[in-house]
Amino acid sequence: MAIKTTVRLDETIVKEAKRKALDEDKTFQEVVDLALREFLNKKISTRKVSIDELTAYPLEVKGNLKREDLYKDYLEIKFPARSK
Repeated sequence: MAIKTTVRLDETIVKEAKRKALDEDKTFQEVVDLALREFLNKKISTRKVSIDELTAYPLEVKGNLKREDLYKDYLEIKFPARSK
């Protein structure tokens, strides 16, 4: 059963989805349904990360070391799709 709802989408995403629908001879609704279904079914990695896979920083590091820099390799290992 389909439910009618209102969702605000970025204009660029809507244009890309409509173009994809035309290219694949589908409706806009079918493209949106498929994209949302694939997103919801995506399994998030639960793999344990070994300490050896992470970069070590000595305590005396000075400068502009940011949180993103510290966790970058962890995130690339844990969530490879996000790092692209």
